[in-house]
Amino acid sequence: MYVAYRADKAGIELRQLRESLSLTVREVETLSQPLTADNQNHYFSFRGLLNNVENDSCRPSLFKMYSLDATYRTRCSNRFALFGLHLCDLGRDRVMLALPKMQLAADSPGSG
Repeated sequence: MYVAYRADKAGIELRQLRESLSLTVREVETLSQPLTADNQNHYFSFRGLLNNVENDSCRPSLFKMYSLDATYRTRCSNRFALFGLHLCDLGRDRVMLALPKMQLAADSPGSG
């Protein structure tokens, strides 16, 4: 079941979560740096973007959502739901978008 989400709700809830953990924006940005370094991927970093996400000026990438979940110790499905994506609907949506000739796709290179 899809529930309409309000664009301003996601940012407000993210800010409330951060504040409930007594974290500043700068601290969250600093806490994301080990993920950036460990994965050698700057997409995990929030340098200067967390305020924009909390003010609903932009949507976080998957990498940034992962970084938030690691920092805040939350589940990614909860973060996705804030932005209107409900992982519990994935099975239903897969059926709805059935391929004409069903064949399982490999999840990663070389796994097939």
